[in-house]
Amino acid sequence: MIKPIKVLIVEDNEDDAALLVRALERGGFEPIYTRVDNAADLRTALSGSSWEIIICDHAMPQFDSFAALTIVKETGLDLPFIVVSGVIGEEVAVATMKAGAHDYLMKDKLLRLVPAIERELQEAEGRLQRRQAEEALRTSEERFRGLIENSPSAIFLNDREHRFRLVNKRFEQWYGVAEADVLGKTSYDLFPQEYADVYASQDQEVIETGTAIERELTVPFADGTLHPVLVTKYPVFDARGHPVGVGTINSDMTARKHAEDELRRQRDMLDVTLSSIGDAVIATDTHSRITFFNRVAEGLTGWPQQDALGRPLDEVFRIVHE
Repeated sequence: MIKPIKVLIVEDNEDDAALLVRALERGGFEPIYTRVDNAADLRTALSGSSWEIIICDHAMPQFDSFAALTIVKETGLDLPFIVVSGVIGEEVAVATMKAGAHDYLMKDKLLRLVPAIERELQEAEGRLQRRQAEEALRTSEERFRGLIENSPSAIFLNDREHRFRLVNKRFEQWYGVAEADVLGKTSYDLFPQEYADVYASQDQEVIETGTAIERELTVPFADGTLHPVLVTKYPVFDARGHPVGVGTINSDMTARKHAEDELRRQRDMLDVTLSSIGDAVIATDTHSRITFFNRVAEGLTGWPQQDALGRPLDEVFRIVHE
């Protein structure tokens, strides 16, 4: 399958440029290319079109690969840059790599050209995806910073490698750490391993499924107390819809649990009280289904309490509607 590729060739010799083009064609590419041989034309080509790769001769009469690399860096473009030379020593080859070239090869060994290009294109795509992921995370951070700083919940954002990218003030208070000391670290740097293992597993589940999850977890706070926490985790996507991180909202359930326990205690006391009085006591919900049925009501109706609960009141009393 022929693959179109946009190539900027920096070469003063037309015949050598033609050799490069033929090597690309033999390798399955359909090159769309422009040839330049000086700084001014290189700047014009870089600003006037989008390129996938640059192939540059090392030495030209008034130009060389070092000068070309400098110009490419000035543009801020991340383009694979391959140096091709008729004569190049090891020292110069190493120097070009240090200057920013991604690979170099000799003109009499162009069989390496296509594999080198395919590799560099793949690596360039990987770099692009990482930049997009980082940008997506930065955008999420900026968008929600004001909101999360005033949240009563601990909120934080991790990337795909589980490193913290953002934490709010509540997180700092609960876990006794400053954001500056957390960023770039993982849960294993902050929490006991048993908790870090759970967080890492949950993050991986969200990344792999691309869906939010909700779990209850008991978490140690900085003062050594254990708190029931509702953990809500959701995926953060890049512009192409790929999950690039995980956002987490930890809500302290301590007050709610205490309220539930108190309500349960009061209900138990009420049940005991109502069950001990001498009158039949029956309570129903808004749908007339029985929610409380004491022992006296059992004797009055002949229904055991466990059978009456949840049934319609008229069924228990066998009321026939006209």
